[in-house]
Amino acid sequence: MFADHETVRRLLTFLRARPGIEVAAPIAGLPTAFRATVGRGEPAIGIVSEYDAVPGQGHSGGHNLIAAAGALALAGLSAVADRLPGRVVLVGSPAEEGAGGKFILVEAGAYEGLAEILQTHPADRHRLSGPTIGKADLDVAFRGRAAHVGSANDRGVNALDAVLQTFSAVHAIRQHLRDGTRVYGIVSHGGDMLNTILDFAAAEFGVRAADEAYLREVVERVRRCAEAAALATGCAAEITSPPRSYYPPMKRNRALAEIMADGLRDLGEAVADAPAGHEGYAND
Repeated sequence: MFADHETVRRLLTFLRARPGIEVAAPIAGLPTAFRATVGRGEPAIGIVSEYDAVPGQGHSGGHNLIAAAGALALAGLSAVADRLPGRVVLVGSPAEEGAGGKFILVEAGAYEGLAEILQTHPADRHRLSGPTIGKADLDVAFRGRAAHVGSANDRGVNALDAVLQTFSAVHAIRQHLRDGTRVYGIVSHGGDMLNTILDFAAAEFGVRAADEAYLREVVERVRRCAEAAALATGCAAEITSPPRSYYPPMKRNRALAEIMADGLRDLGEAVADAPAGHEGYAND
C-alpha cells in the first residue's frame, strides 16, 4: 500500500511527454498521488486512476487497466486542449485496496473544484455503473493469562479460545443476515508455541452490506460476538476499527452514467445496464 512508485513514475513520464498536460506530483503528502490537468477554466471534470494491486494476488482487481484508461483519456484530450470548454483533471489515487487512499486525498482537498468525477472499471462488456456496497473492518485482540499446558493449565486463560468463540458466534448470526450481507474474518495471530496457553490472540473481521444503517447494525453484532467470547473465556477484549477502513455505500449518478453510455453508443459500442441483482463491490 502506498508503494506503487514505479507505476507512478511510468504514468507521470507518459503524461509529461504530452504537450498541454500540467502535472502536480506528489500531492496530499502522498508520494504516489498526483494531479494532471488539461484545458482551462470551468467546468472541471475529474477522472480517477487507481493503480494499486491486491496484496498476494497482483492486479486481480484490474487497477492496472484503470490507471491506463485514465492516463490515455487525458492524453487523447491533450490533442484538443485548446477546444475544451473547461478542464479535465486526472487524479492519481493510491491505496484503494484497503487503505482508503481517497480519504486522505479528500481530507487534503485533492478533489476540490471538480464538478463531477468519472472512473472506468474493467469488465467483460460495457455496462452502466452499478451500486457499490459498504464495508467496515474490525480488529479484535484478546488478552488472557499464559501458562504451561502440562504443569499449570488450570492457571491459564486462553486467548485463542476467545478468538475461536468469536468465530463460532459470527457463524451463528450468518443465517439471520439479509441477503447480500457478508461477514468474514481471519486469525491474524494464533500463537507461537504449541505447549503454552496463549495470553494473546487476535483476529480481523470484515462486514459488507448494501445499506449503511444495516452495515452499522451488523458491525455492532460482530462486536457483541467478540465481547461475549471475552466474557465466556475470561479474557479482556480490545476491539478497534482500523484507520480509514469504513467505506460507506457510494451513490451512483445514473444521469451521468447514461451520458457516458450514449457517448459509447455513438462510437458503435453496445452498452448494457448493470446486471439485475448485482450487489456491487466496496470502493473507497
